[in-house]
Amino acid sequence: MGRPLNSKYFGPLSGTNDVLACTAWVPGDSTHRTGAIVSQKNSNGYIVDTTAAGGAIGHCFLVNGTPTGAGQMSIAVS
Repeated sequence: MGRPLNSKYFGPLSGTNDVLACTAWVPGDSTHRTGAIVSQKNSNGYIVDTTAAGGAIGHCFLVNGTPTGAGQMSIAVS
């Protein structure tokens, strides 16, 4: 089980590097898009918002690498 992420890093992408950006394929969307985490549902599940990139808001689970299907997301840490 993973540790929870600090919720101070959740929210809309503002371009100031103060939130976690993710790549997510929200269920019902046609592809993966850049988005932001809105909230954490469990150790591996998140509500993500990809509307700024033309997507939607939905529940996704972390995967290792680029999302290849609906309901998947990744977070790049650098």
